[in-house]
Amino acid sequence: MQFDFVPHLNSGVPSKVMKDLLNEVEALKSFGTPGLREEQFELINKKKSASYSSKMRALVAKELAAQHPEPSEKEQRLLQLFEQGASTVCTGHQLMVCGGTAFFEVKILSTIALARTLSTQLNTEVVPVFWMATEDHDFEEIASFQVNGRRFTWKHEQTGGPVGRLETSGLATQLEDFLKNTRLTSLQQEFLQNRLRAYKSTSTLAEATRMMVREWAADLGILVVDGDSRALKSASEHLWNLEMSGSLSELIQRQSAALNDSGYSSQVYPRPINLFKIDNNSRTRITEKVDGLEAFEISPNALLRPVYQETVLPNLAYVGGGGELAYWLQLGQVFDHLELPMPLLYLRDSLLCLTEKTSRNMSQQHLTPQSLLNSTREIQLKKAVGYFNELTQETEALSQPLEKAVKHWGKAMEERYPEMKQHVEALHKKISNLSRKTIEQRYRISKDRNETSVSRIHAIFDQLYPQGSFWERKASYADVLGCLGEDPQAQLVDKMSTIITGTHVLRPSK
Repeated sequence: MQFDFVPHLNSGVPSKVMKDLLNEVEALKSFGTPGLREEQFELINKKKSASYSSKMRALVAKELAAQHPEPSEKEQRLLQLFEQGASTVCTGHQLMVCGGTAFFEVKILSTIALARTLSTQLNTEVVPVFWMATEDHDFEEIASFQVNGRRFTWKHEQTGGPVGRLETSGLATQLEDFLKNTRLTSLQQEFLQNRLRAYKSTSTLAEATRMMVREWAADLGILVVDGDSRALKSASEHLWNLEMSGSLSELIQRQSAALNDSGYSSQVYPRPINLFKIDNNSRTRITEKVDGLEAFEISPNALLRPVYQETVLPNLAYVGGGGELAYWLQLGQVFDHLELPMPLLYLRDSLLCLTEKTSRNMSQQHLTPQSLLNSTREIQLKKAVGYFNELTQETEALSQPLEKAVKHWGKAMEERYPEMKQHVEALHKKISNLSRKTIEQRYRISKDRNETSVSRIHAIFDQLYPQGSFWERKASYADVLGCLGEDPQAQLVDKMSTIITGTHVLRPSK
């Protein structure tokens, strides 16, 4: 397997707001702090250690033990470390069928790598945690995944309640039929059969996802938390009471307005009450104060979930994608009000797998991963046919005689008919523009003449951005295995253990 790495700071992959966060632009400093340097982690570790109560730790330790029956050796060690005072780093994700897209697994690996690095650099134990978004109710977002170009979609009649509580018997049957009729490599088959077994041997999607992650990451070690827990929600009852009165929402709205005033858009629209009422079959937005609800009947929305996480876990950092971290920027005033240290915002690593054919096309076009991740299809097409040099120079050369003739004509006209000066200038400008516009026609002709290079570039970008999305947002981890012929899990964690995040570009060995 071949590795390339393009840091996010040197890449066009992150959004503008994430680039500005990583560059510590002044306008964003009051909204959140990126996890970039050891001293930043040392400072947040001191704050978390001072603010996280022993009572909360004991309660969460008991709940973690209950959520990890028959722990593996690595899990048992992590449970003990947490109980003894370890801090955590956390990531979270929806309960995607078979993991959904490849960045489901990448977030987990990124979190494990960060915990490993911080444990060494801070000389203190740091435990990685995966927070399952079991209370989400957007079934369509989690119901599909693809492998080798074939798409599987789970069909389920009950789709309105928390997805974590959905029964998986129908999923197991449908997935088994799909795998029987899909051409897979032996490695892909093993990977997906393990996930099928999780759906067969558990009763809910939350239980299956926990089993799936625990087994897949068994050699690395991570704790898997379900926030849809009576114990954890009861321990966070003060949050629900504050939000039911709208006091936290008011702070979120103020912070969101300040973010907008600084030139950045709010990621999530804040509601007057950012809570839902849930049961097994429904998740209903709460629009006005409701008395008498038990904590377990309440569910936070995307804006309050981070606050809930930070209430129950001593997180030094949250590892997330750009869209996730963007809505953490709306929460600073809430954390200040609760006297709860806001964790560092750690932009997760990204993953790109290149097939042998794509690698060959890149080599023939003299393209590197960094040049591609900082470019677009159109720019590379223009470079390939000399748009920025040969065609531009040709335009200047061909235009000069015409420009000279037009100027001579214009001068003669103005001498004879001064009243036509404005008309002559307009005509001169029009002819000059028409002359230069021929570059676009010549560009189209040049693409036809350079059909081989143009075809290679289209093939490269079709793989990098299938259906217009970055590769990891369409491909599954099973596609990673099919592309490479091996599981890069352990090697990726080693490569990610640098506190420098970016896109890891993998190719099969030559």
